[in-house]
This record gives sequence, structure tokens and C-alpha cells, in this order.
Amino acid sequence: MDRNQEHTLESARILVNNYQDVLNRDEETSEEDSDTIYKEYWHLIYDNFGNEMINLAEQKIGLGKFTTLEFLDALEEVIEKAPRIVDEYQGYVLKRCKDCWGDMSYFVYLNNRQYSESLDYPNDEVAIKYFRHCIDDQPGDPNFYD
Repeated sequence: MDRNQEHTLESARILVNNYQDVLNRDEETSEEDSDTIYKEYWHLIYDNFGNEMINLAEQKIGLGKFTTLEFLDALEEVIEKAPRIVDEYQGYVLKRCKDCWGDMSYFVYLNNRQYSESLDYPNDEVAIKYFRHCIDDQPGDPNFYD
């Protein structure tokens, strides 16, 4: 997760807490206040995270929990598991994501199709170095498993 996403989720957590506080008030202004907070929260989430991530988070915890901390926790998990482009080199793309066991894995793509099976590297720096070396060493048909 990048710093912008972390900051957005922190802001969203504050808005959710404020929203819940306003809903628990017994004042006439609470509906107007809650609408204002909800709109700000809605835009914060939808402007910074794609529909796909939001839908995956809702599928994980169920519908009707959009304005809860549980939803934000689920969204954070979805973000952490989403593939990240680590490097692009000579038409090949190296992506990092968590596998089904929660371990970090790397995959090579060519023309938007997966080109390799899972590759294990200790960190992005090593992965990029090896990724580029394989492409330079065997142009046209790199072997990422030697």
C-alpha cells in the first residue's frame, strides 16, 4: 500500500467515526451533518479506490457495511493483495502480489498475459535486477527459472 492510500484510509477512518457519532446524536441537525459527512466519505473512497476494490471489500464482509471500520479493514486487505507493477522492461511487466498463503510472489506478464509462473524473490530490488538480467540474457524468450 502506498502512502497516499494509507493517508486516504486514515482520513476515511476519521470520517466513519465522525459519521457514527453524528448518527448517535439526538439532534435535529444530525441528519444534515450525517449527509455531509457521508458525501465526503463516499467521494474519498470512490475517488481514490476503484469499483473493483470496493466491490471485493463488500463481498468479503457483506453489503450494508460501507460506512463501518470493518469495511475499511476489508478494503485495506484487498489493497494489500492487489498486484502491483514493480518494473516494466522491453515490453515485459513484473508484478508483485500476495499469493494464497500470504507470501509475496512475483509474476512476469507480456502483452497483458501472464508469461511466467510464480517467482520468489526476497524484495523488489532483487526481483528487478534478476528480471532485467533474464530479459537481457535471452532476448525474445527469457527463462526466468534458471
